[in-house]
Amino acid sequence: MGSNPLPILPKYPTITPPPYTGMQKYMSPSLFQPHRARQAIRDAHAKKIPPLIALYAGVASVPLMRFSASLGFDAVWIDWEHCSCNTETMTDMVHTAMFVSQGRTIPWVRVPGHDHAAIGFALDAGASIVIPQVDTVEQAKHVVSAAKFGTKQNGTRSAPPFRLLPGISDQSADGVRDVWQNWNDSAAIMIQI
Repeated sequence: MGSNPLPILPKYPTITPPPYTGMQKYMSPSLFQPHRARQAIRDAHAKKIPPLIALYAGVASVPLMRFSASLGFDAVWIDWEHCSCNTETMTDMVHTAMFVSQGRTIPWVRVPGHDHAAIGFALDAGASIVIPQVDTVEQAKHVVSAAKFGTKQNGTRSAPPFRLLPGISDQSADGVRDVWQNWNDSAAIMIQI
């Protein structure tokens, strides 16, 4: 029995992944939390980044979202107001956009009206929200209140207990403020007047 030494394998260069691009820069520490969409809009407006390019998703279809999320759009607008979509499908579409795109696509949900529960469902899923048909200051205040945590923000939103897993999805985006303050500052509220 001869001793054959193991062949020496050539050394391959270490492959360094490219830096995050696009909306991954605005991701929270967990894909279970909303992107920092407010900051992305501010940066696009200030021309620090290119204009945001979004896909309009007017069909309630998780398989279609799975395909669309891999196309590289900055955002996707899920029109919960104008498509026949239940809460579970909307949530699945938001999660699919976030997870399939690996955080490259910010999900937005146009909620069906000013309903406190619908606003909470969309935000709990991890989306930023679009609120249609806001005609008065009182309606705008109601929408913001329904979307915010804590009395300092005049918020009436309740904590989603099963969305926050200790050490996994409850991390703070900046390591200083708590997760509730980060959520209040991250998700964007776009009001359609």
